[in-house]
Amino acid sequence: MKWKPLFAVLLGLLMVGVTARSATALEVPSKSQGITIIAKGLYDPTPSINTKSYSSKNIEIKKNVTGLIRLGTDTISVIILNGKSRLFVKKRFSVFRSKYFKGYVLLVNNSKKDEATILQGNVYDDGKVEIFIKDVKGGLYALSTTNEYAPRLFKSMNPPVVDIDKNYWLPLVVSPKIKILKLNSIGVNVLGGTGSDVVRDDEYVIVSYQWVNPYEEQWYIHVGYAFEGPKYIDDTGDYKVAVKILDEGKYIDRGTSFALISMGTPLELGNYNDPIEIGLTAPWTNTIHDRIYRIGGPIDVPSQPSSPNLLKWALSLLSWYFGVPDPISDLVPDSQASLPLQFPIYPGTESNSFKFVFSHGALSYKGDHIDVEGIIIEYHDGNGGTMPIYVFYNVPVYWNYIYATKVTTLTKKMSLQVTHR
Repeated sequence: MKWKPLFAVLLGLLMVGVTARSATALEVPSKSQGITIIAKGLYDPTPSINTKSYSSKNIEIKKNVTGLIRLGTDTISVIILNGKSRLFVKKRFSVFRSKYFKGYVLLVNNSKKDEATILQGNVYDDGKVEIFIKDVKGGLYALSTTNEYAPRLFKSMNPPVVDIDKNYWLPLVVSPKIKILKLNSIGVNVLGGTGSDVVRDDEYVIVSYQWVNPYEEQWYIHVGYAFEGPKYIDDTGDYKVAVKILDEGKYIDRGTSFALISMGTPLELGNYNDPIEIGLTAPWTNTIHDRIYRIGGPIDVPSQPSSPNLLKWALSLLSWYFGVPDPISDLVPDSQASLPLQFPIYPGTESNSFKFVFSHGALSYKGDHIDVEGIIIEYHDGNGGTMPIYVFYNVPVYWNYIYATKVTTLTKKMSLQVTHR
């Protein structure tokens, strides 16, 4: 076969030793120590360009490459021949059981000085092996092969299970594409017997990372908003605002339809340097003067997770990250609030506008929410009439991978029509 001479050359290189800077002998291991296998794959010098035109059958801009992989229980060595170019990388790795596919994930601790970066390795229970490597110029190698002994190396180790899927390496080589699905679900529902209204709205944020098929990841986060309180004010009214993660997970595009699979996601709402903000403003016109004069509480925020966030731990390359601190609510007087100019803003602690800033945390999991209750709005003065009370949401969305990347900011304006009597 055509690859046999090349395999002999590669095997010889492993035995005499080759590195990027020096020749260091590599011992070919026995099956009890590890395995040495040949793999074929692709090289894409510009993986982040024109990804829409890529497919598994349209690879003319890529070169077929051959590599030799030495896989042990904690060390991986790879030699790649790409035309006249040669690439060698050797790294220690840690192994994890994937929660989302039947197999194991290999993660290494890369260095900026490396000739190449091993982004991720996947070893499936059926023997399929995938290795993804990025060179110093940003080009991507994707090697694939099959070996029945590969999954046996890790089965007896009983590695921990993590929220890492097969294509989690993609954000390191391609840019995201963002799509917002608005469900047009705004509506006012009368709460029976309470004389109160509730306005709810929600939307999906879909983040896609696409390379050649089948290397694609699409994640979604379903964000819900709520504003509720009495529709009539004789003196005071008690209102509530909320932001909640209704669902989050993987978005699967089926062409004419799509599927949503709830699962752990690297998408978060808010960031330590980019907080969730909720602004509230009540009428202040010639006929109606409202004052927001007391926040009675409670302010409900998600508690710290009971277990470590294994995704962040693994993808920060084995550095434990223990959960997310509780967000802290800072009440900022409306004289500092970023509310629309068409609404008069008056200084002081008793006025018609406030902004809530949740600046020390993030919403990360399905069910996480911020509820602010006991917002007391007083019909301070005026001749009566019906006017809206507005609430404004400013919710940054982050992709929290090895590092946090902002993907979009959700902005929402909702209102309740309130009759002042």
